Parts: sequence; structure tokens; C-alpha cells
Amino acid sequence: MKKIVSTIFLSVMLLFAGCASIVSKSNWPVNVSSNPEGAEFYITNSYGTKIYSGKTPTNVFLDSKKGYFKGEKYKLHFAKDGYGSLIYELNTGLNGWYIGNIVFGGLIGFLIVDPLTGAMYKLDDQVNVTLPADLSLSTENSELRIVTLDKVPENLKDQLIALQL
Repeated sequence: MKKIVSTIFLSVMLLFAGCASIVSKSNWPVNVSSNPEGAEFYITNSYGTKIYSGKTPTNVFLDSKKGYFKGEKYKLHFAKDGYGSLIYELNTGLNGWYIGNIVFGGLIGFLIVDPLTGAMYKLDDQVNVTLPADLSLSTENSELRIVTLDKVPENLKDQLIALQL
């Protein structure tokens, strides 16, 4: 009798739960680091609301859910004296456990539970950025800096002048 009750209980649990919700999560730890360390940063969600601010390196917990069948998108804004600022976009991706609903969670897990809890989405567990060199020139301390093109911030690339040798 115990075996039958256990089997029925397990069957009901699997019927009314999403696979990703069972074995995964919707709040993800993200390690945020930068080169150089000690950069100030803040995080905004897809609505532009600032949800966190701090210094690198650190760990933050971010929700993967924005709404029903919608994953959250974040922007991490980095800055440090002597370096250019940088914005990193962190988007959600489909959680592999969500596909497990085909076998375990059924339609309820596939269409209701995992989309509502946000467990159908995942976030990368690492954000590591390299801040660009500060290429701004002040009239007080003008100097020539030679850098490779990949170190030039996007907003300054249209001001570059090609040299003919």
C-alpha cells in the first residue's frame, strides 16, 4: 500500500510541477569581475531601474524572469578613474532543464509552471570585463597615447583620423 501511495504522490508532483522548477532555479548567482579590479558598477534591469551597485569583484543574485514567457535582460555599467566606461549586456538564455518537461513536467510544466516561475531561463554565472584605456584628452594634461584599435571605446572611433605613411 505504501508503494502505491508513494507512486501516486510522485506522479501528481510530476504532473503539477515544471521540470526546470524542480531541478533548477530562477534566481542565479553571477560573479562580476573586471580588469582592473575595483571598478564601480551598477546594474539596471530591462525597465532601466537600478537594482544593484557595488565594486568588482563581487557576487550578485539576479532573477531570470521578467514576465510570463519573458526572460530578463540586464545592463551592467562599469567605470573606474583612469579608464573608459563600459556597458555589458547580460541576457537570459533557455534553461536546458526546461526541455525536461517533455518527459517529466508535461504541458502544465511546459506552458505554466516554468514560464511563470522564470525557471525556463538561465543567466551566465560569470561576467568579466576589461575596461578600456581612458582616451579623453584634457587641456591641462595633454599627452599622446598609442593604443590598439580594440582598446578605443566605440563612442570615440568615429573621431579617429587615418594616418598615411
